[in-house]
Amino acid sequence: MSKEVKVEIGQYKEVNKDCLKAFFSVLIHPYGLKVLDCKYFVKGDDSWFAFPQKEVKYNDGRKSDYIPYLSVANKEYLAKLKEVIINAVKERAENGTDKQATISSETPFVW
Repeated sequence: MSKEVKVEIGQYKEVNKDCLKAFFSVLIHPYGLKVLDCKYFVKGDDSWFAFPQKEVKYNDGRKSDYIPYLSVANKEYLAKLKEVIINAVKERAENGTDKQATISSETPFVW
């Protein structure tokens, strides 16, 4: 049984600090799952996002690791979900005019 899944980008706040461009939330329909504190990155022609993460710092000089708070066991679903989310975030970044407003961008995919 397949379901149409939509994502809605909200709480978009531009940061523009190095490659970190913005923080945002994503609401995944029809499940009602809202993920807060996602990050949108752009470096050259590449763009990506990250779900919320916990930074793990080391005292021995190693670089910090980042452990995601959210994981998806089904990798095929995760790949499709990430594609839909990054496309919606790019659309919001390019077309959003009021940086304080929540702009919704819905892009369905069938699962």
